[in-house]
Amino acid sequence: MGTDHRRAFTLLELILVMVILSTSLALVLPRFGGVVSRQRLRASARRILAVCGRARQEACAFALRYRVVFDQEEEQYWVEVEAEPLEEPGGFRVVASAWGAHTQLSQGIGIESVEFEEEELTEARADASPPYIEFRPDGTADAATVELVTEKNDRLLVQVDGVVGRARIAQAP
Repeated sequence: MGTDHRRAFTLLELILVMVILSTSLALVLPRFGGVVSRQRLRASARRILAVCGRARQEACAFALRYRVVFDQEEEQYWVEVEAEPLEEPGGFRVVASAWGAHTQLSQGIGIESVEFEEEELTEARADASPPYIEFRPDGTADAATVELVTEKNDRLLVQVDGVVGRARIAQAP
């Protein structure tokens, strides 16, 4: 009977392969971290875009004013409605459904700023804390820009056109 000569890897060869793989991963993984954070940024911007669109639709459909409120410190947003404009003008309360509830931004994403196009509006809202974008029953809204930022300083803008009340996502300059 002959001896069975199987070819196998030596311990040294296995260690060498592990060192090469570890070094390669150490060089490549930081680049994937940027991809994940940009993906979270786009997802957060899309969610805010959807909430703004829904607030505009609800404002038109129910002839009520809606606000999308942004808390920069807590990195969250929510929707408020002026439910009883005749009995309680200016009395806004949080929308009692999932789409309007307090929503935390994705991990590592922050609200850098909420800026308004009209100077008078900016001055009027200077004391309003936290800032909000209002959607009205006639389909108009506050012309505003919400700037979102990642920990790596990637930025996206959610811009609301005041004339038609529609929002869009744009790259920050």
